[in-house]
Parts: sequence; structure tokens; C-alpha cells
Amino acid sequence: LVGIGRVEWAAREYRETLRLDPRRSEIYLELGQTLEREYLWEEALECYRSALAKGVETPEILYREGLLLRRFEMPERAAARFRDALRLDRGNTRARLALGECLLALGQHDQAIAELKRAHGASAPTGTPLMRSLWEDASVALGRSYLAIGNFKEAIRYLRAVVDEDGEKKAKRARRGLGAALYASGSGLDEALDLWSGGDSSPITRLSAINRGYALTRTGTY
Repeated sequence: LVGIGRVEWAAREYRETLRLDPRRSEIYLELGQTLEREYLWEEALECYRSALAKGVETPEILYREGLLLRRFEMPERAAARFRDALRLDRGNTRARLALGECLLALGQHDQAIAELKRAHGASAPTGTPLMRSLWEDASVALGRSYLAIGNFKEAIRYLRAVVDEDGEKKAKRARRGLGAALYASGSGLDEALDLWSGGDSSPITRLSAINRGYALTRTGTY
């Protein structure tokens, strides 16, 4: 039913399954993520909370609830959920990365860097697509953390590692972040201008265009 777009019917079948067997964690996840794909965020959050209320507590359910709480701009509550997920599974790199990003949003930079370094160490730029994605996300988050505390050298190091591996120039967050670190450090302004050049109309590219404008005024190219 999900495959043919009948999401409402699919959700009804999932809920009926849970009525018959409310201890099946995988059904909560199927239902929750189906609702998320349809942008039914509040219903998805209620699904995960229902699982936890019934004692069905798994790292994945805690992680998914944490992501929704972060989407609803509740970083403190989201961080608590990610910590709960890590309590059950210390090797959950996605939860550790998400926790680091929440701590960064809360301004707890030292703690954020510590968690992000652990997530970074558990991932790799080579290997499975998931491992590479985790490595890229951890590198960008570390770069943002170091940029926030004014350690431009470390920010540039982590962000440049992603940009150097980005042959197809798809890592927009890393390219924008590296440009920001180079601009803030007062060095490599020409490289920053190149990194901020883009062609599509996505929000991240529009932000890069604004950054490029500031950099051009700095060079006197009004």
C-alpha cells in the first residue's frame, strides 16, 4: 500500500497490526517513517511516543523521536533522546552524530566536539555509502563547531577533507562551510569566492551567493 501511494490505508493496517501485537518495534518504525515521508510529523512523533509508553524502547525508536524533536526546535529534549539511544547502543554512530549537532545548537561546543570526534572516528570516507555519509556529516559538523569557537585552522582541516573528496561538487554544506572558515580566517579569499560560486536556486546556493557578495566587497569588487 505504501508502494502505490495509499499511505492512509497503509497506516491503518500498521495500526491494526499494533492493536493485535503492541510489542513489535519494527511496526512502530514502519508506521512512523511512513508518516514522516508524508510530512505528518506530529502523527509520527505520537507513534514513537506510543511505543515508548508501552515499554517498546529501542535505540532506533529513540533516535527517530530525537530527530523529530530537533525538527520541532527542541534541542534539549532531542539531546536527551539521543543520549537514551546511546545508553542502549554505544555504537550507534548516527545517534552520536545527532547528539553532537544538538549540543552545537545549544552552544555546548566542547561537549559537541567530543561527541562529534567519536562519531567521526567511527566512520570513514571509503566503504559503504552509509559510512561515507556519516563521515561527511561528522566532518562538516566538526568544522562548524571549530568555526564557532574561532579555531579556523581545525575548521578548515575538517571541511577541506570533505571538499577534497568531493569530485562531483555535491557536498554543498562542506563547500559553503570551508568558504566561511577561509573568509573568517582572513586567508584564502580567492578560494572562498570560488567555493561560493554556484548555479542552482537551492536555499544553500542562495546563501552562498550572499556570502560571495560580502567577499567581493571585501576585495573592492563592488
